[in-house]
Amino acid sequence: MSPRLRMLRTIRDARERLRDVAAAHVSAAAQVHARHERVVRGETAALTQATEEAGEQLLAARTVHDLEEVADELEDKASAVNRALVSAEEARTATVRATGLMQERERDLMRAERLMEREGKAQEKAHARLEQFEQDEITATRWKGPT
Repeated sequence: MSPRLRMLRTIRDARERLRDVAAAHVSAAAQVHARHERVVRGETAALTQATEEAGEQLLAARTVHDLEEVADELEDKASAVNRALVSAEEARTATVRATGLMQERERDLMRAERLMEREGKAQEKAHARLEQFEQDEITATRWKGPT
């Protein structure tokens, strides 16, 4: 194996490892995104339940303070839903970014493989040319006869 082909193989191996690391990042980001989506569903369910209970609490309210407590509770639940939505969107963005990086690493790997293949074919062609030249020399020497 030529030094150039050995170098290309090393580059391909490195790019393959980079692609594998990027794939692991995509997997981790997708898991984080899924976890945030579950939190959004949980917070939304808690807000829905609090909203249903708020009707009964409003009917039972006797003072302005009771009304403020119901409003504060609903506001806290709505705020929790908004925070969960923001974090889920950030996680989705991170997943998209990681996927793009993985695709870029995959393209780099394919480029390295094509270069290796091209270099291998060029070496085979050069070897075949050299072999043909040697055969031509042997044949030419036979036809000339002894000098």
